Amino acid sequence: MKVLVCAPLFAVSASLVFQSAGLAQNITNPPPVVTIAVPTNGATFLAPADINICAHASDQNGYVATVEFFAGNISLGIRTNNPYAAGPMNPFCLAWTNVSPGVYDLRVKATDDLGAIATSDHIRVTVLSPQSAPIVTVEATDAHASEPGVL
Repeated sequence: MKVLVCAPLFAVSASLVFQSAGLAQNITNPPPVVTIAVPTNGATFLAPADINICAHASDQNGYVATVEFFAGNISLGIRTNNPYAAGPMNPFCLAWTNVSPGVYDLRVKATDDLGAIATSDHIRVTVLSPQSAPIVTVEATDAHASEPGVL
């Protein structure tokens, strides 16, 4: 039996062609499913930020081999899967450290064991500079009101 795997770069799915006794059968490899679980869209951090990014990725006919993390078009790193130790759906996490102030669009790209690729929806996170952190001032609306407290 010969197995021919065709998976062009940036393909959404891969194809297998099995040949046995002169018969050929095409089987389509659907892409994995991948989402960013942490952080949530709109999350805010204070610089210098350490942001843990976790993705859930699954594949219906195999396993997710790698998950690559991006801020815009810049790769932050790749996490690989050990299919013998992991379940069919597992978190892939990356620690993005010492992040400077700014607004970042994050996404992840999952590749399955047969080469099919899927990309998550983008999420946006904001990292504030320390001097732009909000300052909260509490004022009493009743001049004679008081709250017990300890000094």
